[in-house]
Amino acid sequence: MTLRGLGSGRITAWDVDRVAEYTVEGGGRIRFHLERHGEDGTTLRLTHEFQGERETEQRWRSRFERLLELTARP
Repeated sequence: MTLRGLGSGRITAWDVDRVAEYTVEGGGRIRFHLERHGEDGTTLRLTHEFQGERETEQRWRSRFERLLELTARP
């Protein structure tokens, strides 16, 4: 599997509607964990483990801001 901007890797954990974990070739792990928040909301927890300076908080912030823009469209 390939995630744009992150590289190739493989899915290492999957729980439908709750968890997606992706291990990147060359070292690194990304885990998305979803939890219900109230009646209409969802909380997303991101775990991001990399060695070195490949990924930064600002790059993740930009990705999530883009996601919010896309989901806010009618």
